[in-house]
Amino acid sequence: MSNKIKNILLSPFAGGAAGAVVVLLLFQWWSSPSKPEALKHQPDFSSRPVAAVKGKVIEEGVFLQAANKAAPAIVHIKSRMRPPQEDEDYHIYSFHDRSFNVPRTTTGSGVLISEDGYLITNYHVVEGAYEIQVLLWDQRYFEAEVIGIDPSTDLALLKIDADGLAFLPFGNSDQVQVGEWVLALGNPFDLSFTVTAGIISAKARNINIIREEDGLQIESFLQTDAVVNPGNSGGALVNLRGELIGINTAIASQTGSYSGYSFAVPSNLVRKVAYDLLEYGEVQRAILGVQIQDLDIETARAYKLPHLNGVLIRAVNANSGAEEAGLKAGDIILMVDSLPVRNMSELQERIALHYPGEVVKVTFLRDGKTLSVSAKLRNVKGGVTVAKKVNNVHTFALGGEWANLSREELSRYELESGARLLQLRPGPLFNAGLEKGFIVTDLSINGKKVKVKSATQLAKLLRSAEAHRHVLYMEGIYPNGSRQYYPIEW
Repeated sequence: MSNKIKNILLSPFAGGAAGAVVVLLLFQWWSSPSKPEALKHQPDFSSRPVAAVKGKVIEEGVFLQAANKAAPAIVHIKSRMRPPQEDEDYHIYSFHDRSFNVPRTTTGSGVLISEDGYLITNYHVVEGAYEIQVLLWDQRYFEAEVIGIDPSTDLALLKIDADGLAFLPFGNSDQVQVGEWVLALGNPFDLSFTVTAGIISAKARNINIIREEDGLQIESFLQTDAVVNPGNSGGALVNLRGELIGINTAIASQTGSYSGYSFAVPSNLVRKVAYDLLEYGEVQRAILGVQIQDLDIETARAYKLPHLNGVLIRAVNANSGAEEAGLKAGDIILMVDSLPVRNMSELQERIALHYPGEVVKVTFLRDGKTLSVSAKLRNVKGGVTVAKKVNNVHTFALGGEWANLSREELSRYELESGARLLQLRPGPLFNAGLEKGFIVTDLSINGKKVKVKSATQLAKLLRSAEAHRHVLYMEGIYPNGSRQYYPIEW
């Protein structure tokens, strides 16, 4: 990490972590088959140029119009985290109280992207949460379900049960220009709403803040000098048309407070991730199959280049699209689909916007000659197909985090439906003796037996039973085949 940015921090949480020592914290789908129904109302701005900002913007009310358009789509998020276990492996960016059996509360912001309650936030805002509450602009609050997560981009897609909501349209982050005016909006600390203004100071920034074991993290941040402070994680970066061009994710700071720069995941990547999570339940990663590095002065001299634009291929993975296309170690990638790639971050973002099986045109430099090849992208398993839809809704009730069963799980356990217990905290379920992995197949509520069809249905039934103190029994199985029957007491 450079000396200029010694500490890159996720826009830190507030809530129960106030006063804690600050440490390291913490993307337009292109040729997608079809938009999910929930996002069909999203306008397509991909071909519209960015409006030039000249002269007396403030006097003309441009900032005011953009802020008024965007504000109702910004939400406040409060996440309640399960108590840590003694053997829990903490992520480097976690700075919460580690006292055992003490529930933790963190806060952040989110952005509504559809009128029926889908919203985007940072993954680190909801990571490990057993309960997520969303407060809207009009002071209504809802419990949210986690539709999907993508740690490699630090994004999460949530859903609340509401309709007719204000939402932000996606802008085209590829057309964002350095020097362009932007607004950063958030809903931190229960303050209802904040907005700050600044300019885009850089694009495709890699600040080495997201770390994934498989090395597939994507960092291609928009950098801005708009003020972003604790609680703004997951908030919106918008242009002066009030279009979403990024999700505010991190700040550069030595103190935990804003001190000059903030970083946002670009909207084109955000839209691809949101679409994939909704349509497939997981992000469909496309892989070119090369090991790469940025150019430095020595490398540029060795290749007799007058500039540092491009990405050097250090190695080509066997049985990859890159190998099949004829790319070799020592080639310098200059463009993908006629769009320039000046550094690793831009190349990773360009590829990440595609799907396995799609073909991209790669322009590269070899022995002083500029050449082009077509490469078929593969998925992380080396195939060229898109994964089948996975219904992985997470929801919360009675201290438990519940998820739907996959097709494979239903087949394995010979079940028609059910919901699996992912995590558990102290409460009625814990007291009854339930353990992680338990699959609920049936409920008995006041003597009436109900078949459990989904995690969402189960959570609603449990909340209703708790509110009315109904007599409740749970039936189900564990992965080892053991069938269990639990009375739940209040």
